Formats: sequence, C-alpha cells, structure tokens
Amino acid sequence: MTGITKLMLDAGVKEVTLMEDRARVIRRGTVRIKAGVTAISVQGVSPLISDKTLVGRAISDQVAEVVTVSVVREHREITELPENDPERIRKNLNSITRKIQAIGELRTQAKQKLVMLNELEDKALAEMAYDTSWSSADPESWKKDLVNIGEKVNEVHGSMRNWVRDVENLDLEQHELERQLAVASSVTREYNYRIEAIVKSTSGGECTLDFEYVVPSACWRPSHVATLKSKKLELRAEGCVWQNTGEDWSGVRLWFSTQRPSLGLEPPSLGEDLLRVQRKPEQIIVEMREQVIEDAGLGQADGSKTAGDQDMPGIDDGGEIINLRSASPADIPSDGRPYHVEIYTFDTPTEGSLVCMPELTQAVIFKSLQVNISKYPLLAGPVNLIRNSGKVGSTVISYIAPGEAFDLGWGPDPELRVKRWQVDSEVDSKALSTWEEIRKTTHIRLSNIGNETKIIVLKERIPVSEIDAVEIRYDRAGATEKVQPDENGFLEWQVKIEPFGRAHYEFAYLLRKKKAVSGV
Repeated sequence: MTGITKLMLDAGVKEVTLMEDRARVIRRGTVRIKAGVTAISVQGVSPLISDKTLVGRAISDQVAEVVTVSVVREHREITELPENDPERIRKNLNSITRKIQAIGELRTQAKQKLVMLNELEDKALAEMAYDTSWSSADPESWKKDLVNIGEKVNEVHGSMRNWVRDVENLDLEQHELERQLAVASSVTREYNYRIEAIVKSTSGGECTLDFEYVVPSACWRPSHVATLKSKKLELRAEGCVWQNTGEDWSGVRLWFSTQRPSLGLEPPSLGEDLLRVQRKPEQIIVEMREQVIEDAGLGQADGSKTAGDQDMPGIDDGGEIINLRSASPADIPSDGRPYHVEIYTFDTPTEGSLVCMPELTQAVIFKSLQVNISKYPLLAGPVNLIRNSGKVGSTVISYIAPGEAFDLGWGPDPELRVKRWQVDSEVDSKALSTWEEIRKTTHIRLSNIGNETKIIVLKERIPVSEIDAVEIRYDRAGATEKVQPDENGFLEWQVKIEPFGRAHYEFAYLLRKKKAVSGV
C-alpha cells in the first residue's frame, strides 16, 4: 500500500479485568506518527482473542484516530533444509552400518579361531601326557608350542577388544547422524499473532494507543488468608488467578469482577407442567433430612439483621456486580497454574470461644468471632487459617457484607475430650391405637485433661416434624439444666469444666408417629 507508513508498536499488557471464565485485556503503547495514514502492528498477542471484542482507540484523539483494527493469525511452515543435507547423512549412515556388519563378521571369525586354538592347546597337552608315559619327553618343544598358541590367543583377544571400541565409536556416530537426519527432515512451523490497526492523523505527533479485547482461558476465584494474633485477626483477601491465554502478563494492574457475561440476558424457556390425579396411598412414606439454616453471616455488629438474613445472596457476590482492584501490580505467566494476588487486608478485633457440636464431630472446636470492618464484602471462598505455629487448616466462608459479623473455626482443642451416644427405648405400640412411640435419649460426656478451666458452648438438636402424622415431644424435665430448644430444635448449654474435670449432659424426646408412617 503506497503512501502508508508501517510502524511496530510496543504495546504491553497494562490492565486486566478478570471475570468468572474470561478476561478483558488492555494493551497500551506510545508511538510518534506522521501526518497521514499509518499501519500499526502489535506483536505477541494471544491467539485466543475474541475478534468481535477487539477495540482500538487513540488516547490523544486530537492527534490521531483509529480507523480499523483486526487480529492477524499466521501459521507458516519452514521447509528450507538446514546446512546438513539429508542425502549425505543417509549415505554416512549406510557406510557406518556396513562397517558395523563387517566388524561383526570379523568377530564371528575370531571366535571360531579361538575355539580352534583351544582345541589345539588341549591336543598338545594330551600329547605331552602321552610322550611322558613313553619316556620320550621334550620340554623345550612343548614350551615352544604352548607359547606359540598363547601368542595367537592373545592376538585374537586384542583384535576383539579393538573391535569393541570401534563398534562403540560407530554407535555414537550413528546416533549423532540419526539426530541430524531427524532435524534435517523435520518441518519447522512459525506462529505469528498480531494486532494490526490503521491510524489516521492530520498533524502527526506522539500518540498513545489502547487496544482492548476479551480472551477465554482465564479466570479467578476469591481466596482468603486469616492470621490470628491474640485478640486481633488479620484477614487478607486474595484473588486466585489462572490463565493460559498464550500471552504473559507482567507488571499488570488486575481488576477482579463478579460479572458473568456468559449467563446472557434471556430468561430460560418454560416447558409444560402436566398435573395428574391419583389415589392417595394408604401408607405415608417420610424420610429424615438435614435442613441447613440458611444465613450468610451473623448479622451486623450491633445485632441488627441484614438483607442476607431474609434471603440468601446471589452467587458469590450478593447479587450485585463487584469490581475489586489488586493491591499492587502482579506477574501472571501463561502456564495454567494458580497465582494468589492480594486485593486488600484489614485487621479486626476478635473474640474466641470453645464450641462443641458432638452430633457433627466429637471434638471441641475453637472459634473466633469478628466483624468485617473493611469497606468491601468478603466473597464466598476458601480461607487458609494461620496461627503462631503456622498453618493450622482451612475453612470456607459465605458472602460477608461490610459491617457483618462472622465466625471462623480453628480446629479442635487438644485438651478436651467428647463422647456422645444415644439410647432408644422399645417401640410402644398399643393394639387399639394408630400411634407408635419410641423414646430417644442422648448422652454427652466431656472431660478436660488440661490444667486450665475451660468454658464450652455445647450445642445439640432434636428433630422438628413438618407433618401431623409425626410428633416430636421434647422432655424438658429430663434434660440437663432443663434447657429449652429454639424454634429450629437446637439446644445450647454453657459448660464450665475445671482442670481434669468431667461433665455429663443428656436430653430426651419422644418420637410419636402413626403406624402407617414408614421411613423414621
């Protein structure tokens, strides 16, 4: 194209916005252009660029304007032969093969000669014995014959050793020629991916150009690191980044977004829902199920409820798109490996407590209660737990809004022991009654093998019935300290155990169901 100036632009990756399954990349570079039309080329870009998302713009719009921008992908096969000619290498290989075969034939002949010499030596020794028996010994003649045979044997062995060295050298030369032949016969492929833009300028001058595009094979997930220091918790929010786009990101500013462009905006299609009438079965089949009490956090620090206490938040981000910026530039190579990038860090006061839920695990767990005092929410994700001794484990948190309280579990207390067992009575089924009854009694035994007094929050539960055919009657009088369950069936005690002390707690409930009910 006559009249068009061609320039190479060093436009490195300056900013990346990571989303759930893709990334938006911004490259930026400065170049001095002349008045007129200039073709700008940016080398080394990802081959996975979504062409329809590629946008080019001139920051200094009074100097230049980007007219067109496109991605060019070139795959070129280099068939030129290197300085080693394959035909010459094949001739040398054939020559070496013939030499190895010739040496092999010589070694075979040498082995046959050794067999003949050994036979000759045996015959000479037999003749010596025979001549001695007839008193016609000739030692000088015997010595001369044996020396002559020995010299010939040594000569054959020397030749065989030389042939072994020759074969080893020929093998090395053969391997090197085979390697050269593989290189000479291979086809080299070159890959070139670049952005090409046509820039128009009326006055010329220094111009800064931005190129923005979206690439797949890049994603991020929230991650956290919690460090417990006495009465203070340091929490670091991180973004765990993976990318295998084909371009390395060096010293880039990262944005972490919860936007999900892949979900689209169209509502799902609705199918027909057919209703049929059927006879009510005489037997009622029920089943026990675990019901999670859905709650994102523990409420605001002042005890008030948040929106998350009525409705669970949306996936990861509370139903609202959140954009978080990395604390500093990061290097993310294109190798598909995870890299943790710090987003923000804050310190918050914390209160520790010992909690025991023996139905879930027969151990006493140390928990810390704290408030998210940062101006950003904590997104749902894993949390690495660190104490003075180092990493003690990991846990998972849900969405925690700013100002909301949350707790973290730090593993079992090694000085506390827990044992839980349940005793069921015989089924009471009267002949003239349509109901059956069974009493279930739960026992919990706690012991402290340490030399410090421990205060434990002990939590248990009883089932909650959702149908009239099954009744749960809690025996408050038979429960330790006559504790009363809440609306969800949870019981709670404040347990104080002296050093090397023990405590025993129990509660019971009556499970009453109709005989037609099965499954419980």
